This record gives sequence, structure tokens and C-alpha cells, in this order.
Amino acid sequence: MKKRDGFDQFLIENLKNSDTYIPDDGFAASVMARIPTARKRPRSQEWFITIAPALVMALLLLPLLSPIEAASQLWLWLATGDIVTVFKAGSAVFATTIAACFCWLMRDMRLV
Repeated sequence: MKKRDGFDQFLIENLKNSDTYIPDDGFAASVMARIPTARKRPRSQEWFITIAPALVMALLLLPLLSPIEAASQLWLWLATGDIVTVFKAGSAVFATTIAACFCWLMRDMRLV
């Protein structure tokens, strides 16, 4: 549960001292006690949910392109590329990094 700060304490005191305060006789605490806690997934299940779809996609795409052909195409793209190609690659890396940071932040804030 969230720790109370000075402002929370200020609100509690002012609400108790006001004319419209209605004591709940522990009702709010009993309701909060009955709310089930969120179940934490095991770490192995989190890894499986993350890795399994990527592995399935990689296995489906592997027969379409051999690793040697993919490496040669990548080398050709990098070796013959001009400044626009380098800019596109840098932009792709930057966008991926920003997206990863955004996903981490959403998970850290428990929005996902």
C-alpha cells in the first residue's frame, strides 16, 4: 500500500475535523483487505512469453533466407551504401532504442 506523505495526513486531519466527516468504522480497511493481490508470474513464464514468439518467427523465416545469403546482403548494403543509408540505419537503431526505453518505462510504471 502507498505510504502516506504530509499532504495525505493533512487531508485526513482536515476531513476528520470538518462537519461533513462520516466515520467508516473500518469499512475502507476491510474492503482493501478483501481485494486480491496481483499474482506474480514466474520468471521462466515471462521469458517463455517473450522468447517463444520470436523463436517461432525466426524458425518460420529461416528456410526463406540462408544465413550466408543474409550476411552477404547485409555486407553489400553496408559496403555500397551512401550517407543516406547510414542515416537510415542510425535512425532505425535510434527508433528501436527509444521504443525499448518506452516499453521498459511502461512496464516499470505497471501500465502494461
